[in-house]
Amino acid sequence: MTIAEAYQHAFNLRKVDDFSIREWLRYLHGLSSMSELVMHFDKPLKDHDRFLQGLLQLEKGMPVAYLIQETSFMGMNLYVDPRVLIPRPETEELMALTVKLMKQWNIAPTAFLDLGTGSGAIALACKKFFPDAFVMGIDLSEQALNVAKKNAERLKLDVIWKQSDWFSKIDRSFRFPVILGNPPYIDVQATIDPSVWQYEPHEALIASPPTKHYQTIIEDGLNYLIRPGLMVFEIAPDLQPALTDFVQAISEIHQFGFEKDVNLKTRMLWILVK
Repeated sequence: MTIAEAYQHAFNLRKVDDFSIREWLRYLHGLSSMSELVMHFDKPLKDHDRFLQGLLQLEKGMPVAYLIQETSFMGMNLYVDPRVLIPRPETEELMALTVKLMKQWNIAPTAFLDLGTGSGAIALACKKFFPDAFVMGIDLSEQALNVAKKNAERLKLDVIWKQSDWFSKIDRSFRFPVILGNPPYIDVQATIDPSVWQYEPHEALIASPPTKHYQTIIEDGLNYLIRPGLMVFEIAPDLQPALTDFVQAISEIHQFGFEKDVNLKTRMLWILVK
């Protein structure tokens, strides 16, 4: 059986999406890209049994990133497993927005704080694009931090990792011109895709009420923010009204705004403090 025949067999079953089948085949054959996979379509399939075992896991709903223990984020190959959320394309948009706003408001890229770092994606991207910056990633989960540390070692990026419930264990002497994060914001399990709920860490998803973490990190974050300073967070689209009311009530905040993602959904909140 060739790779192409294995792909066609899996595709015809209609139980797994096309991208996941291709990613599994690419990984199984040690190939670096989808285009390279296509160029090898006529080659024999390696390890037929392993291919079928992986396909069965995908049919059960396992995200392909967990199956291959790898995902791409801002040009980096990150290790991921069920101890951490899989970084989404929306978070790449958050990084792009942060860089844009830093240039717009002339905020120096000297230090970054990543709240709820998970796999370390945001913190590592900050260090990759601003290698001279001091970067700290914090998470309440020690297991998540172990994944972040593994990624830092693999990528040879020097990030400080700290286990903390938001700012509770961060020394007040630390100051950052940029604070970023993607806190939990889902209030009802029923709104979560079943495969996400089955495999991804619940503590990184659920918050009740859904704005509670934003209130904590914005209020406390003002004590750690250099002036001028920027905070940028990923949000759920339906949180905009509640977050608007909350942010407007804080006198120290000079400007704030919401940005839409590529799907035209409101997914980011930015805050400027002068």
